[in-house]
Amino acid sequence: MESLLKKPVLEGLNQAIGNELYAHTLCLNLANQMQGIGYFGVQKYFLSESADELTHYQKIVDFINDRGSIAKVPSIVAQPDMPTSIKEAFIISLEAEVDLEKFYVDLYEK
Repeated sequence: MESLLKKPVLEGLNQAIGNELYAHTLCLNLANQMQGIGYFGVQKYFLSESADELTHYQKIVDFINDRGSIAKVPSIVAQPDMPTSIKEAFIISLEAEVDLEKFYVDLYEK
């Protein structure tokens, strides 16, 4: 089956896959850090956010694959952030979400 997606669209969507997986692993890292310092409610929150990011990833994969292409799964960089407070964890999370939103706005404009 020939792909129904133009090359620039496919490239952007494959980049989105990487971004969603990065957000997924970031939230897992934040959950682990919060568990390690005893903030179990915050851990639960970040585990839920991680699951949401994985759902976004799967929606993009399904979209690509349903249109005759095969989604690429990139390597994900290890998470360097080691927050030591709830505030720090939420700042890291917010910055990542803002960056992801900017990516999607740019992708849409293209």
